[in-house]
Amino acid sequence: SAAEWASQRSSSDSRDREADMDKGYTVIIDEGIATLELKLPGKVNKIGEPFVRALTSGLDEALAADGVRGIILASGHRDFCVGADIDMLFKERDPARMLEVTTALNALYRRFEQCGRPVVCALSGSALGGGYELALACHHRIALASPKIQVGLPEIGLGVIPGAGGTQRLPYLIGLQAAMEHIAAGQPVRAPKAR
Repeated sequence: SAAEWASQRSSSDSRDREADMDKGYTVIIDEGIATLELKLPGKVNKIGEPFVRALTSGLDEALAADGVRGIILASGHRDFCVGADIDMLFKERDPARMLEVTTALNALYRRFEQCGRPVVCALSGSALGGGYELALACHHRIALASPKIQVGLPEIGLGVIPGAGGTQRLPYLIGLQAAMEHIAAGQPVRAPKAR
């Protein structure tokens, strides 16, 4: 259960976890399951170069471990991931650089889909924008049934379309019409109402 997972997570050796958090992630292997926990410096996980480095290194470490049969992707912050680093996004004026960044992010998310092991995204907090797209790239998503948790693709309100696969993955999960309405409205959904 989610409560058991949270209890096990908090009872692990905190000194090792704190040292690993300098990397922005930890990987804990227990009974063939790798828990990859993202916790970038600051109060939230937001997508930028540090996020991509931590997620790439964490996935590499989890896949390289002997006997790993599955991966749980989680956050060490209150929210899973709030999406793109907006400051970085609006400072960037080079279209070629933005294409490079989104191409790399899409390739990384695709690795989760094709890594050869089931990946479960454990949402104990909100997943918005690219954070939600990462959750969609996982094989399964589990969220706490809390009205405080939101999932969605709100970037349309900033004049940006989802760029990390959400426009392709969401229709497979909830159908084309519902996905189009969800993306176009840009309104996050509370976890208890999400499918």
